[in-house]
Parts: sequence; C-alpha cells; structure tokens
Amino acid sequence: MTTIKSLRTKQKEDERTLTASLSRAEKAEKQVTDLKAQLKKANEIEKKNTERLKGMYKIEAANEALRREKETAQVAGPNTLYHVYPCYAFVFVC
Repeated sequence: MTTIKSLRTKQKEDERTLTASLSRAEKAEKQVTDLKAQLKKANEIEKKNTERLKGMYKIEAANEALRREKETAQVAGPNTLYHVYPCYAFVFVC
C-alpha cells in the first residue's frame, strides 16, 4: 500500500513539474514571438533612418557644392561675373 501511495505522490509531483515546464515553455515561446516583432520593428526603423541619413548626405553635398560655388564667385570678384557698361544719360532740350 505504501508503494502505491508513494507512486501516486510521485506521479502528482511529475504532473506538477510537467505543467510548470509547459507553462514556462509557453512563456518562452511568447517572449520569442515578441522579440521577433520588436526586432522587425527595429529593422524597419533602422532602414527608415538609413534612408533619411542618405537624403541628408545628399542635401549636405549639394549645400557644400553651392557654398564652394559661392566662395569661388566671391573670390573672382563682382566685376568678372557681370560686365559693367558705362551709363550715359542724354538729355535733349527742345
């Protein structure tokens, strides 16, 4: 009789252990799913940020080119950019 009781007690303990293990496994699977979703979001955000950064680099390169063009125009002087013609005013008196 005591052997049967000890076997039943052992079986109940095993069932509790199994239930607890299954519960932990389910929680772990849920965490894995959540982490995969977070990773996907993070990758999407990183991709968007990379695209924005590329756009900013293009804008900065264009600004730098304009800045260099402006500096070279200032170094060359205003007279070389525009040809200045003398202005003659004629007044006719009748």
